[in-house]
Amino acid sequence: MHYLHAGYSADPESEKNQRVFMVNLFGMIGTIITLVMGLLAVYRQELFLALALISSSAGFQVAHAYNRITHKHNISENIILYGLFVLMFYLVFNGGVNSTGPLWIYIVPAVAFFFKGLKGGIWNIVIFISITSFLLFFKDGALLNSHYTFEFKTRLVLSFITVSFLYSLYERARLQSYRKLEKMNEKYEELANTDQLTELPNRRGMRERLVIEFNRLGRSQSAFGLIMCDIDYFKKINDQYGHDMGDQVLKSVASVFDKNIRKQDVVSRWGGEEFLFLLPNTGLEDTYKLAEKLRTEVHNRVFESSEEQLSVSVSMGITDVTLTDSIDVGINRADKMLYQAKKQGRNQTWSTILDN
Repeated sequence: MHYLHAGYSADPESEKNQRVFMVNLFGMIGTIITLVMGLLAVYRQELFLALALISSSAGFQVAHAYNRITHKHNISENIILYGLFVLMFYLVFNGGVNSTGPLWIYIVPAVAFFFKGLKGGIWNIVIFISITSFLLFFKDGALLNSHYTFEFKTRLVLSFITVSFLYSLYERARLQSYRKLEKMNEKYEELANTDQLTELPNRRGMRERLVIEFNRLGRSQSAFGLIMCDIDYFKKINDQYGHDMGDQVLKSVASVFDKNIRKQDVVSRWGGEEFLFLLPNTGLEDTYKLAEKLRTEVHNRVFESSEEQLSVSVSMGITDVTLTDSIDVGINRADKMLYQAKKQGRNQTWSTILDN
C-alpha cells in the first residue's frame, strides 16, 4: 500500500490524493502487465516487441518515481497517458502476438477520461483514433508491419469509437453527480454555519472567520476589533410580549447590524440574544466609534410587530486582538467589557480603554 500512497499530500481527504493514488495504481498495473508481456516476447524471441513492452514498463515506473519525488501528479499522468498512446500505436503497427495487439487499444478511453476529464478526454481520444486510423488505412496498410483485413480494421475503429462514446457518457454523468454533490455540500455547510432565525453566521461560522483573520495577523502585523453585544432586558421582552415578539426583535436588531457595518466586517449571532462582531484591520478607537454608531442606531429604532411597538437598547463590550493574544483571550476580554457596560447601567459601550 505504501507504493500506492507515495506522493500523498498532508490532507487525507484531498482530491489530489485520489489522483495520486490512481497515478500509482495505473503505473503499477501498467508496469506489471507490460513487463510480463515483454518477458514473454523475449521468450518467443520477438525482440522488437519485447523492447517496446519493457520500455513501456520502465516508462510507467518513471511516472511513479517522478510523482513520488516531485509530487507533480499532472506530469506523471501525461507520462502514463502518452506513453500508453505510443505503446498502442506500436502494437497496431507491429500486430503483437498473432495480430492481436490492436485489441489493447480499448484501455485508452478509461485512462484518457480519468486523467483528462470530459473535454480533455474527448480531444485526446480524437487525436488517438485519428492517428490509429491513419496507420490502419493509409494505402491499405502500407505503414503497418502486420496484416489486418479491412473488416477487422473497420470494426476495430467503430467499436473503439462506440466504447469511447459510452465512456464519455459515463464521465458526463459522473461530473454532473459530482457537481450536484458539491452544491449539496456547500448548502449543508452554509446551513451548519448560519443561524436560521437571523440568517447571520452562527457561533461555528464565526469561529471559522476568527481563525482565518487571526492567522492573517501573522502576515499583516495589524489588529482586528471585537464587539460583544447583548440586547438589554431581553428576557423581559419574551416574558411580557411573548417569544414571537422576541424572535422579531432578534431579527430586526440583526438586520440593523448587518446594514450598518462595513463590507469587510462580520456580525454573528453568538448565542441567545448575544452578537459578536469581527472588524478586520481595525484598532480600538475605530471599533469604539462603530460600536457607538450601532448602539445609537438600535436605540433610536422602533421595533414593530402586528400588535406591538417597542424600543430596545443594547450594551456593547469592545476590545482589539493582536498577534500576542489568542482568539479565546480576545473573546473573553470583550465579554468582560460587555459585563462592565451592563454593570454601569446598560445601553452603553465599554472598552478596555475605559476599563483602565
